[in-house]
Amino acid sequence: MLTPTEAISELESMGLTQQKIAELTGTQQGYISRLKTNSISQPNYIVVDALRNLVNQMKKKKETK
Repeated sequence: MLTPTEAISELESMGLTQQKIAELTGTQQGYISRLKTNSISQPNYIVVDALRNLVNQMKKKKETK
């Protein structure tokens, strides 16, 4: 299971900006930035789940191309 930091890094490597990741996961860019740098000790599980789901969606989208 991906950590928030790993999920964000993977999404960025797929070409998404932190702003776009935030929009797609229903949060703010600053929160994504703090997650990536492990500045949040207890991240919101809804956002973490959304990040993991987004990684899976992007991988599936990439596979179908």
